[in-house]
Amino acid sequence: MHANGPVFEPRASRPTIAGLPWTLAIVFFALVPLVVGFNQGWLQAGLGRYFPRTVSILLWSGNWLLFWWVCEAMTRAAGRIVRPWHLRPFMLLLLGAVLATVFSPLYLHVYSILFVDYMPASARVSEAEDFGRIFQSGVFLQLLASGSGGILLWLVTNLFLDTYLNGLRFQSLGIARSRNTRGAAGAEPMRVVTSDAPVNPSVPTVFLRLSKMSRPTPDTLIAIEAEEHYLKVHSDQGSELVYYRFGDAVHDLQDWNGLQVHRSYWVARQAVTGVTAHDRKISLTMRNALEVPVGSSYLALVRHAGLMAAPETKIHQGI
Repeated sequence: MHANGPVFEPRASRPTIAGLPWTLAIVFFALVPLVVGFNQGWLQAGLGRYFPRTVSILLWSGNWLLFWWVCEAMTRAAGRIVRPWHLRPFMLLLLGAVLATVFSPLYLHVYSILFVDYMPASARVSEAEDFGRIFQSGVFLQLLASGSGGILLWLVTNLFLDTYLNGLRFQSLGIARSRNTRGAAGAEPMRVVTSDAPVNPSVPTVFLRLSKMSRPTPDTLIAIEAEEHYLKVHSDQGSELVYYRFGDAVHDLQDWNGLQVHRSYWVARQAVTGVTAHDRKISLTMRNALEVPVGSSYLALVRHAGLMAAPETKIHQGI
């Protein structure tokens, strides 16, 4: 029994789907499109008016699942193809949704073949022919207008999820780095180092401002703490306050073995010695006894980085 309560051994790292925690991935990739598809199917919208309500629900649910998954594939492809242009994540999301809408006559035509027996001959439209006419005057704009609801839902849902996960969604798509470095030119997805292999990164600019203690190394750095316009650098040599922007410091440390866990804290992974849970609040215990709170929007990122399941970590459940 621990002084602060029972001690629990950490669970194994949580599985992910497409770079997202599996529970959120199921909600995003299945529940969201199915709810929208069920609603349109229940209302027997569009071609659904020709079908019984049950068949209409199946038709629309499948249409939305296909559209959603193609949006994901197109966004990932766009992120790789146009990477030299350094487009913002919002533009890449929009590009992926537009491409999915443009190609929708093809893949939705294949899916609709399953329902052709329920459809009257007068309602059977060749989607392939529609795709062939897409570059005719007005047809392209009509297609985008008809798919505007899906495009908007794709954008809003992704922006919300990325905000909730503090940048993890855009990182998993490969279209942005962490929140604090998202606008940088030539941005690559943030790398969270989860091994203890030695690294030899360049000296971050923030450490050049230290005057009272020696510059930390990857082995001696513990944490960076924001205090208004200043930073407190914690290392095995002690702590020192310097004038520097926290967001710039996080950017400087992108190649170091650590990550941001709170709007005011960045921690070195190897310096974490424990995880404390008390009243649904999580904090990390560093080897210098510093207690670092974990922001709720950073919790998924902390778990994804393996800090909640590191071999040396114990989780103390407070009373």
